[in-house]
Amino acid sequence: MIIHQLKDYPMPEDYELIFFGDNQEGNIATALEKYNECIQYVLAAPNRYAIHMGDAIDAFWVDDKRYDPDTTTKTPIKQANAAIKQLEPLAKENRLLAVLLGNHEWALIKKAGNLTEDIICPELRKISGTTYPLYGTFSSLLTFYNQSLKAQFKIYATHGRRTITSVSPDPHRRLAYMQYRLKRLLEPMVGDCICMVRGHSHIVLVTPPLPALYLTSNEKNLKQNYTKTVISGSYIPPDHRWYGCSGSFLKSLVPGVNTYSEMAEYAPTELGYLIGEVGDGQFVNLREVKI
Repeated sequence: MIIHQLKDYPMPEDYELIFFGDNQEGNIATALEKYNECIQYVLAAPNRYAIHMGDAIDAFWVDDKRYDPDTTTKTPIKQANAAIKQLEPLAKENRLLAVLLGNHEWALIKKAGNLTEDIICPELRKISGTTYPLYGTFSSLLTFYNQSLKAQFKIYATHGRRTITSVSPDPHRRLAYMQYRLKRLLEPMVGDCICMVRGHSHIVLVTPPLPALYLTSNEKNLKQNYTKTVISGSYIPPDHRWYGCSGSFLKSLVPGVNTYSEMAEYAPTELGYLIGEVGDGQFVNLREVKI
């Protein structure tokens, strides 16, 4: 884990944070057009910033049991160079805040080193001209600051490892359980982050805080109220936080090709990403974008 104090990126009072990744460059199933669409969304307005959640490259090579010459389009080094080229527009505009290490890149570390830390992030730093360390390790704690360098809030971002699934035949129960599972995976990690996001599971999912009804009274009347998140002190109750899974840009099925997802009998994956919304310096919403 790395702790990122984003003082090199003082933020306005109103902006968006885009959580995206799991594109696995070098896999024939990569939805490159949709991935570039997400990047262009970030660049289309001045107050949008991005965090890449890991698995920027496919990273499978000939000694990996998942390697398939029919689905691998280039070598890992060429994959890393392609990932740099894809993220270059974000780096040029200083819109890229962090790039996490995914489990795909991790699979190569013992054989080829850390391509995210040693190749992708240093090159993107050169392009951006910043001294800020873009490399976010597997998990990052990010503190955001305003133009006066006063802390706004904290976010926990991790690539993730465990699964988020449900076998319920009912779609409402299935969604509810997956939202619960997402929350249970993230909430124990830290206690002072208003937003906690992971990748890896290739689903676009948000578990929002649920305001609870309570009553107050005066001499004559009862008044209806709802709990709301207030960041004061070092602890935010788990039910007051936002939780998200940031989707992917890897198609599960490709005509004419036997993909790994197809042969593993994975359900069709959701292409998309998450948008965190900040207003008046406060994190106010996390929403799903399915493309």
